[in-house]
Amino acid sequence: MCSSDLWVEVPLADHPELREEGGWIALSDPDHFLEVIVGRSTGGCWFTAWRICTHGACEVAYEPDEHELVCPCHGSRFAETGEVLDGPAPRALTTFPTGISGDSIWIYRPL
Repeated sequence: MCSSDLWVEVPLADHPELREEGGWIALSDPDHFLEVIVGRSTGGCWFTAWRICTHGACEVAYEPDEHELVCPCHGSRFAETGEVLDGPAPRALTTFPTGISGDSIWIYRPL
């Protein structure tokens, strides 16, 4: 994993599950203060969302069939856009612009 100022590279060679629609990873990159879910949604769209629930310190997981991020602790549900779909989470998950270039996913992470 490398970065160019504000962009963090996630090589697809290191995460082949992201090549498939519905594929996702939990990514921890302390050097860039990232604790995120990176996923490939319907139509090949990419999303990156903070993976710590805004209700507590639980890590959310992605449910590709539902296109939702779900907190296992208290049931909060979030859209791929980070929007709260069902509480008790009080606010949305932070999301990051994400795209593909060459054989890597790039996440925009301003520090």
